[in-house]
Amino acid sequence: MDPTSSCRLLVLRHAHAAWPSPGARDFDRALDDRGRADAVQLSDTLGVHQLTADRVLCSSARRTRETLDGIRAALPADMPIEFCEALYAGGPDVYLAQARAQQGAASLMVIGHNPAVEELALTLVGGGDPSLCARLRGGFPTCALAVISFHGCLADIAHGKGTLTHFLVPDASA
Repeated sequence: MDPTSSCRLLVLRHAHAAWPSPGARDFDRALDDRGRADAVQLSDTLGVHQLTADRVLCSSARRTRETLDGIRAALPADMPIEFCEALYAGGPDVYLAQARAQQGAASLMVIGHNPAVEELALTLVGGGDPSLCARLRGGFPTCALAVISFHGCLADIAHGKGTLTHFLVPDASA
């Protein structure tokens, strides 16, 4: 590993989703109006902060795929995207293993579900602006994005070794 190399993990919780209809599966829950608006707002914010990734790893659940659709305008058209069923029910260790397996990416966006995304971000962050870290510890709302930087490559990311550089939360007043 090159000691001067760095990588970045963008951890995104899916946008706000509607409750399932009677008899419908949780996996098939769609975004509601608020969720669609929040995803578009996040897309704009990603552009303002010039935040992008080399690839996206997205849960295969409907609400995560629709969140990805909402932010797609901020991503390069040819960005590699992988849908991963393991992220739907997996815990933070599954998310960490999936992120570490993304060979060749210096920057990865993972779109998933709580509580796994919150637990993942909390365990990876070991430093950063104290006010950002306090906001992260206060909860991980729908359509929130934590950007965590590491020294080294994704294969080597570890608990407590990341620096929280951004914690973006939808603006309810927008």
